Amino acid sequence: MTPRVIALIVLAVTYLVIVAQNTAATSFQLFFWEISLPRVILMTLMALFGFVVGYAVGKLGHSRGEGAEP
Repeated sequence: MTPRVIALIVLAVTYLVIVAQNTAATSFQLFFWEISLPRVILMTLMALFGFVVGYAVGKLGHSRGEGAEP
């Protein structure tokens, strides 16, 4: 296995442990809506949002000739 795969596995396991320990319900206000849901779902949604934004920024930078060399 490459170091990159090992790092991703370690990050995934760490994320799963953190999510498993945060099962309590929480509420937050988004503009004028108050939303209440378990922290597990909120953390998962925020992680997915972060991955999507990171992927989009990486693709935009790559298409403009910026970023790491292949």
